[in-house]
Amino acid sequence: MDKRRLLAGLISGDLPKYALSELLEEKRIGDLRKLPEPQLRQLIADIEVDLQRIDQEEKELEERVAADPEAYRQLMQYRQGLKEMGYLELLKEIEMLEKKLAVLD
Repeated sequence: MDKRRLLAGLISGDLPKYALSELLEEKRIGDLRKLPEPQLRQLIADIEVDLQRIDQEEKELEERVAADPEAYRQLMQYRQGLKEMGYLELLKEIEMLEKKLAVLD
């Protein structure tokens, strides 16, 4: 995913079709507790990949901030987009699911 498209998608609300954005768009987070263990493990793995992509995008924007005042505005919009799409809430949900899986192991 091109970082400009990702940023533009986050800012406009037209998110790329990552597992993370699909989960949040469909508001299926509450249904995750009902998934069978193999599907739950795969979903967590997919979400972790998405979160790594998001973290990388944020890191690249932070690097640009030092050289470009406009990049600071973009970074703040990016962070607001993450907040609006429930990034922090999803991290908490993943932690809960990982605890559930640890009990199953």
